[in-house]
Amino acid sequence: MPDETVKEEAEWKPRIRPVEAFPVESRGKRLILLRDASGIAPGQAVLSPAAFFVAARFDGAHGVRDIQEEFLRESGEILFTEKIREIADQLDKAYLLDSNRFAQHLRNLKKDFSALAVRPASSAGTAYEADPEKLGPWLDALFEPPDGPGRPVPGSRAEPLRALAAPHVDLMRGGAVYAHAWKAAAEGPAPDCVVILGTAHFGQAEPLFIATDKAFATPLGESPADAPVIEGLRRRLGDGIFEEEFTHAREHSVEFQVLMAQKAFGAGIPIVPVLACSFHEFVGSGKEPGEDPRVRGFVEALRESLAEAGRKALLVASADLSHVGPRFGDERRSDAAVMNGVRQSDAGALRNVCAMDAAGFFARIRQTNDRTRICGTACLYTLLCLLEGSGLRGVLRKHASTVDETGSAVTFAAITFE
Repeated sequence: MPDETVKEEAEWKPRIRPVEAFPVESRGKRLILLRDASGIAPGQAVLSPAAFFVAARFDGAHGVRDIQEEFLRESGEILFTEKIREIADQLDKAYLLDSNRFAQHLRNLKKDFSALAVRPASSAGTAYEADPEKLGPWLDALFEPPDGPGRPVPGSRAEPLRALAAPHVDLMRGGAVYAHAWKAAAEGPAPDCVVILGTAHFGQAEPLFIATDKAFATPLGESPADAPVIEGLRRRLGDGIFEEEFTHAREHSVEFQVLMAQKAFGAGIPIVPVLACSFHEFVGSGKEPGEDPRVRGFVEALRESLAEAGRKALLVASADLSHVGPRFGDERRSDAAVMNGVRQSDAGALRNVCAMDAAGFFARIRQTNDRTRICGTACLYTLLCLLEGSGLRGVLRKHASTVDETGSAVTFAAITFE
């Protein structure tokens, strides 16, 4: 082997992209299925436990020799460099490796998305009914008791609802809680536009907020972006707020609220779609998010843009609450005792939200180091900042949870601000 090849192998430190791992069985053998956590990569990889042990060390810090030494200690067997390359190649072909091949794939996807005028529905048929003829009745059924709040009575509210918080868990599991959030909105006059603060599950740290000027399509029709408000954000915040707009392509948290807004007000309701990235950096820093110029600047820019355009908007936070159990890194399944503790923890955070106490809400999360992983923190906090001085109070309409087959749970709530 030439000297330069030896040097290349010594310096090669493969890095796997964020993936979800699931145990599967094939012909009586236990295997591990890997898929892209962000949904960007179309492929999957199925690995043996030994190959998964190797892939788990593709962290950008372990070199070939490090992996070989750990494999030898674990199994007592020699792992040849060619086998490591083979595993890396398998992952790379599925776009699961952080590599030049994936970088080019991502550039192509971003280019294609940038050229679109309309963001197509990405979750129809998986998270909700895709057939347009069936979708209306399917959504109506979400409102039906005993889980739902009852059908909306249009015109029974004199004033438009100003703000609400709804889940972003898929509608198959959390649809009735969406209905509790959206009923009041559907009973009042339609707003001029709906500002949707979605949770960016895979967004970049910079910027903290990601907007797009694309219309959003669902099986019910297309909701246009509110151009004057969007352009107001662009003038005040610059093009940086649109730089990572590809994040909207696969993110479901805005799409689900667009669907509910279309059901409430008609498919043509204008929208202002914005994704809020994680506020986790503030949990450890001791800094209040509202003191950060990125957060403060966005809140001020949105307020000014809405006022300049003369819009009476419905503000929506698309936010789930706690995430606990093995799927989220906990060893313990979400049994009755765990869920009782989670509900109590949620209740405290929800009291802060309903009291319009953004600082208290975030302080509570910081005190526990976000132990239950509330993924709607950024949306809820930003919504409270936008509503500061409004005189509104939150009304908790419904608090619920869902537990999957792994014993992992997600909690969520419906809140209206009145």
